[in-house]
Amino acid sequence: MTLLILASRSPRRQELLAEAGYSFIVLPPRSADESPRRADETPAQFVMRLAEEKAADVAATIATDPTIVQSSGAATPDAAECRSLVTPVSRFPSPDFLILACDTVAHCDGQILGKPDSADHARKMLFMLSGQEHEVLTGVCLVRLSDGRQSIRVAETRMRMDRLPDVTIAEYIASGLWHGKAGGFGFQDRLGWVHVTAGSPSNVVGLPLELLGEMLGEMSRNGP
Repeated sequence: MTLLILASRSPRRQELLAEAGYSFIVLPPRSADESPRRADETPAQFVMRLAEEKAADVAATIATDPTIVQSSGAATPDAAECRSLVTPVSRFPSPDFLILACDTVAHCDGQILGKPDSADHARKMLFMLSGQEHEVLTGVCLVRLSDGRQSIRVAETRMRMDRLPDVTIAEYIASGLWHGKAGGFGFQDRLGWVHVTAGSPSNVVGLPLELLGEMLGEMSRNGP
């Protein structure tokens, strides 16, 4: 039985995994800081590298204290709200542990749009995206603890945002829903002015479930 170790504080990723029926515990990276994009990196390379770095951080934590993944339920208080959704590790005497790490950004007109650090930052992002097509990219990294085998891929979703009146942007910013969301908006907020034109809707929320299923299948076929 495969048990995922989710290297993320995102409640949205936790909810997606739980709704899809995966068994997992939550162990975020020790550092919340992300390294900046390198001059020679494409957006896809950028998110894949960040996902790999998050997975490596969690792998190092487990190497220091392997018992951390033997606790029941959630591994950290960050996942308390999902405790009832997470299958306790104790139900799996010999699970095949896989670290799952992700990083999501929006990409528009050559600019990377990560999570806004203020309301004004989020407002500027929405003005940039208003009336535009853009991409949402998620880097996904899986690392198997038993042998260190690693898989890294990226999902891309094309989106279109309607041209937004100033009042619509102001209302969304005032709602606070922009917090912690790449590009300053959340597709899961059931916004009528953001549309997926190609690719995975779950990718826009931060975890491309279709790609994850493919990667898990490949890991399984590759064997121990």
